[in-house]
Amino acid sequence: MTGRTIFNKKNLRIKEPEPGETQGKIIGDVESIRGQVQGIPVLAGTINIEGNLTTDGIISLGASPGSGLITGNLTLLPGSDMQVEFAGSEPGTGFDFLEVGGTANLDGKLTLSLIDEYVPDTEAEFLFLKAGMVSGSFSDIDQGALGRQRRFDVTTGAEGLTATMQALSIASYADWRAAFFSESEVADDLISGVGADPDDDGIVNLVEYLSNGLPKGPSVEPLMLVQDSPDTFLLQLANGVADYTWQLETSTSLEGWSAVDVSITELSVEEDVSFFSLDLLTPAADGDRFYRLGIETSP
Repeated sequence: MTGRTIFNKKNLRIKEPEPGETQGKIIGDVESIRGQVQGIPVLAGTINIEGNLTTDGIISLGASPGSGLITGNLTLLPGSDMQVEFAGSEPGTGFDFLEVGGTANLDGKLTLSLIDEYVPDTEAEFLFLKAGMVSGSFSDIDQGALGRQRRFDVTTGAEGLTATMQALSIASYADWRAAFFSESEVADDLISGVGADPDDDGIVNLVEYLSNGLPKGPSVEPLMLVQDSPDTFLLQLANGVADYTWQLETSTSLEGWSAVDVSITELSVEEDVSFFSLDLLTPAADGDRFYRLGIETSP
């Protein structure tokens, strides 16, 4: 075995690597279930199982990317997370590739991400899960790490699961909501509504949307005061959206807020976000003073 594979053993026999081999083989069925092992089960590195695998844990192949082989059936239970990373076009070396000899029974979450600054061409196809048969589907496909310009279209075919790169256009909060949340989450305002904060990072969804934040992962505050310049703020705003207006506001009590006039200087433009310097036209008064970004959305 290579990597850090955690599992419960049930009539297993471990085949030691032959001279020159870099991995071992697990012979027998593997169950990796929460509650049967300490913490969340993680199967990482090179997976080579001569038998069946059943898990509600995390599957993360290679030192990334990597490959895996399960000669029997793969059963992903609710709570599982199959993580697939893409850094090139070759299966197993350019992107994570898992081959299942029997049936891939799908549930849980699929997480797709790009690494090593790799950006696939539009319509590029990746067969990342090859199986004799596919049953079921993932309840959630998380592609938030891909940003605002692209998403994979995951389809089931005769050979297994293929991810096809597609261009993504986000021009409204509704577009952003659909891109970063599952269908069930889109229907729940407590998760995907403008005032919700599903990752508990203190930044609500509306602010994540306008600042290129991640609603399901920690983000940085879009407005920051420059420490050595008390009259200058740094602001980041997402590119390509115009269904909101913003205003820098100030207060001495956190109760009443008033608008602040600023001069705006564009500092840099990246693929998904632009950065600006905001300089107060009227220097900040002495004493405690609070600032915030006031946001209004278009009807």
